[in-house]
Amino acid sequence: MASKSKKDKVVIPPAKGYTCTDISLENAMKFVLDVETNEWVIESTEGGFYDGAKVLHFHLRYVSDPGFCPECNGPLTIHDYKEREWRHENLGETVCYIHANVPRCQCGRCHTIRQVDVPWAEPKVTYTKRFETVAIEKMSQMSLAAVARELKVKWRILDYIVDRRVKMYLDEMDLSWLCHIRVDETSAKKHHRYITVITDATTGKIVFICKGKNRNTLKEFVEWLENHNGHPENITIVSSDFGDNFISGVKEYLPNAENVMDPFHLINLANKKLDADRASNQVNGERLKSIRYSLLKDPKNLKQEEREALFDITHDNDTIAMSYAMKESLRRMYTLPPELARDHLHRWVEWVERSGSKAFKALAKTVKRHFEGIIRAIETGINNGYQESLNGRVQFTKRLANGYRRRDRLKRMVFFRDACRFADW
Repeated sequence: MASKSKKDKVVIPPAKGYTCTDISLENAMKFVLDVETNEWVIESTEGGFYDGAKVLHFHLRYVSDPGFCPECNGPLTIHDYKEREWRHENLGETVCYIHANVPRCQCGRCHTIRQVDVPWAEPKVTYTKRFETVAIEKMSQMSLAAVARELKVKWRILDYIVDRRVKMYLDEMDLSWLCHIRVDETSAKKHHRYITVITDATTGKIVFICKGKNRNTLKEFVEWLENHNGHPENITIVSSDFGDNFISGVKEYLPNAENVMDPFHLINLANKKLDADRASNQVNGERLKSIRYSLLKDPKNLKQEEREALFDITHDNDTIAMSYAMKESLRRMYTLPPELARDHLHRWVEWVERSGSKAFKALAKTVKRHFEGIIRAIETGINNGYQESLNGRVQFTKRLANGYRRRDRLKRMVFFRDACRFADW
C-alpha cells in the first residue's frame, strides 16, 4: 500500500505541552484568532447571547508605524480610520467576530491614500482567512445550507466564497499541456437535462463543463481550450462512449485526435444485448427473471447458488447459453495483451455474425464500426472508469442540495469540489 503524502498525513499532538512555552493571555487569544502580529493589539472583548447563540467580539487596535509607500517609497502617515468587521471561525459553539478601526494612510510624496493591510483577512471581504479555510473544507463535503447552519452564517457568504474561489481557479487554469482527455455526460436535472464533463486523462482534473451532450459541446470545449492557452491540435486521444454526438464532434473540431472507445460502455452494451435475449426467451419465465443479475455479473463474483442456477439455465436454453458465452468472451478480451486482443476481437466478430442472436449481431456491427477505437483503449490503457466515478460525485453534489434549478450553479459547484481535491487552499 502506498504511503500517505504529507498533505494527507493526520498529525495528533500530544496531550501534554512538551514543546510549548508560556505566553500571555493576550498572545494566547491572538494565537487562537490566528492574528499573530505585533502591529495589532486586542483592545477589548465583548461576549453575550443573541437569539440563543453565544457571540464573542474581539476589538483590535493598530499600534504600528505605517512605514513607506510601496509605489514611490515615500513616508506614510495615518490619514483617517475606517471601521471594519470580519466573521471569524467559530470557537466551539461560539460565534466570533473581529472588529478594528483600520487606518488609511497617505503618502507624503505621491499623496496616494491606501488602507493598511490586515494579516487575518483578504482585501474587500467580510470574513477572515481562517473562516474561509474552514468553510471551504466543510463545503467540499456538505451542502451550502448545512454549512450555513453549522457555522451560523448567511448562505450567501458561502456562495460568494465558492464563486470567488472557482473564478480564481479558472483564471489560473493553463491547458497548454493538455493532450489526452475523457468525455462523458451525466444528468443535471429531470426531463433529460444533461451536462458534459471533460477531464484530463493524465491527472483526472476537470478541465471543462457545459450544458447538453451534443456535438457542439466539443466546439465549446475548443473555444474554452484556446482561451486557456490550449491548442486543439495537441489533443491526440479522446476517450468516450459509443455516442455518435461525441465521435462526430471530435472528428470535426479536434483534427489530430483519435477516439478511444471506453471498455465499460462496450461491456455494458453486451450486457444489454444479453438481457434482451433473456427477456425474449421466457420459456421458463419466473426462473429466467430470477437469473437476470447472475447473467450480468462477473463470474468471479458469483455465489455458489448463483453458479448452480446459471449452469442450469445455460444448459436448458441454447440462445441464452450462446449469448452468455459471447458476452464473457468479449469481457476476456480486455485481459489479453494488445496484439492478441486484436486477433481475438476479429474472431469474436466472425463468430457473432455466424452464430449470434439478432441482438448480438447488431452489437457486432457496432464493434466493427469502432474496431480501432476499441483496440486503442487496450493499447493506451485510457478509459472512462475515472469519469464514471466522477459522475457519481456529480450526482452526490446534486443530492446534497436536493437538486439545482440552474445547471450553471451545478457546474460551478462541481468545479469547486474538484478544485478542492487538487488546489492547496
